[in-house]
Amino acid sequence: MADKQALKAQIEDKLDQALKDSFPASDPVSFLQPLPMQDSDRKLPVVEAANDSGRPARARKAKATRS
Repeated sequence: MADKQALKAQIEDKLDQALKDSFPASDPVSFLQPLPMQDSDRKLPVVEAANDSGRPARARKAKATRS
């Protein structure tokens, strides 16, 4: 029970500090902390274009054009 009260007090302290740090502001405060960045977070996923059927489009050879 003491751990629960200590956690609640810690959250209240963080909210109070966030309110003090952000005054005056119109946005509500968030007590959630972002997670540290991972190396995999910095890589963009591979995205393939889809055709009308929703399947990934096959690569086509480029047609030669006249100059």
